[in-house]
Amino acid sequence: MTHEQFVKHRLEVHGPIARKVPGLRRYVQSHILEERTRPDIPSTDVEIDGVAELWYDDRESMLRALATPEGRRG
Repeated sequence: MTHEQFVKHRLEVHGPIARKVPGLRRYVQSHILEERTRPDIPSTDVEIDGVAELWYDDRESMLRALATPEGRRG
């Protein structure tokens, strides 16, 4: 999957699924745009295209949400 395909999937598939998860308070997608170029920040060997943050009120809310059909799809 190319980076562009990844971003498209996150925006068009993953995002709409996440919005349907009961109890999800906040959903944030961060897409990697380019390699770090500052000399004081070292590069890593981790190759990722992005990160998704899913926010819940507490751990119990998260576990309930992940047990739903919508939570299992994500």
